[in-house]
Amino acid sequence: MISFVRRLFLCSFVNKLFSSCRATPLPALGKADHNLVLLKPHYTPRVRRLPTTTRSFRKWSPEAEQALKDCFETTDWEALQGSHNENMEEMVDCTTDYINFCMDTVVPVRSVRCFANNKPWITSDIKGLLNQKKKAFKDGDTQELKQIQKELRVQPQGGEGAVQKENRTEDAEQQHEGGVGGDEDHHWLQLQERCPH
Repeated sequence: MISFVRRLFLCSFVNKLFSSCRATPLPALGKADHNLVLLKPHYTPRVRRLPTTTRSFRKWSPEAEQALKDCFETTDWEALQGSHNENMEEMVDCTTDYINFCMDTVVPVRSVRCFANNKPWITSDIKGLLNQKKKAFKDGDTQELKQIQKELRVQPQGGEGAVQKENRTEDAEQQHEGGVGGDEDHHWLQLQERCPH
């Protein structure tokens, strides 16, 4: 009876697998006596389906801010706005265009490619740590790998981690108001209520 159930499960699993994938035979690996089968899914992954987008943003730094302040301090604003005394819209447009020109000249613009499967809570700091971890793994430096892994655990994870932390603090406040000692005590009491054995 058990072998029949196993066969039935295996047949249903293989049937689902082959209905969702294309099977392509490959030659044997080394001196193996059986061929390999490459299973390609019928669907195309989201990364290949959706195009990559390029986002541009200004890379602000204290040096760039100081250079922009210097640029504005050396500007002769009366000469810039003098020809547009009567027309307020032209004066605003002229001033805005000049500010944008100064920002384009002084503050560098950085372009980043964003893929469809990028997670929004992966910040540039976390991405830098992940790249350091890959490099340490390739170099075989286990001590540095452990250190970077600790930093990744401590690093706040942007939106996802912040939401989880807020939920935990709200739960702790509610439990404290209800007179329960902490998370463990609360869960233990709930478990005892459900399972009186």
